[in-house]
Amino acid sequence: MDWKYIDIQADLDFFGPSFYWHDSELLEFCGTVQEGDYFPHDVSRSGYHHLHLHALYQVYAAPDQYLHMVMICCDHHNSIFLREGPWQGRVDTLKRVEIYDGQNSVMMRCARMIYRFLSEEEVLSNQPYLCRFLAPPEY
Repeated sequence: MDWKYIDIQADLDFFGPSFYWHDSELLEFCGTVQEGDYFPHDVSRSGYHHLHLHALYQVYAAPDQYLHMVMICCDHHNSIFLREGPWQGRVDTLKRVEIYDGQNSVMMRCARMIYRFLSEEEVLSNQPYLCRFLAPPEY
């Protein structure tokens, strides 16, 4: 469970082409208010009422076969950004991330973005995927 943080513009620029988006498949998407102990401690929030969006993709030509992304405190999104890539956007000095479409319209905005690549074994042993990953350890 090696989480990578999008802290600066170079991180986002590296993440975008790190796998072949057109061969990826969105498997699950959910929003929750549950905080993860893996969240960075320096999240610049505009309150605590925005969902943390989780997306699980099956990807190819990546370090592992699955990608788990978390958009922490996501205050704006549309469903198109989940299916389109590679992502173009910006990271500001507070580490907030905005993703744009081809016309520079905001498709997603969040307080922080983190991701990790997972092996097939990790994902299949945790079915039903995100529900299992997000469940407290005692379950």
